[in-house]
Amino acid sequence: MGRGETGRGTGRTHGLRTARGILEDVSPQDQTPAPQQVTYRRRPQMWSFLITGAVIGLVLGGAVGFFGPETASRSTLQDVVLLGAVGAFFAALAAAIAYLLADRASMRRPR
Repeated sequence: MGRGETGRGTGRTHGLRTARGILEDVSPQDQTPAPQQVTYRRRPQMWSFLITGAVIGLVLGGAVGFFGPETASRSTLQDVVLLGAVGAFFAALAAAIAYLLADRASMRRPR
């Protein structure tokens, strides 16, 4: 079915059909749209960057706390929690910076 056809077997290809009838009567040659340049931008997902960075930091910080040197003043669990939280914070901060760089790179137009 061509553009502007009603689909009722009438064979008409001119005129735009609306709920109130034909909007305007133009020939099929006038209906051909001019080619347009469309900019398509796919933005990175901010929350995906932040959550991924925080989880990586949590795991790395927890691993350092668990496998790191023993301390007399804190238990291993306290080291894991403390270093995991600090690692999550700094890794999420690094992920936010990476997101900003990726977002800026996605705005660049091809030359």
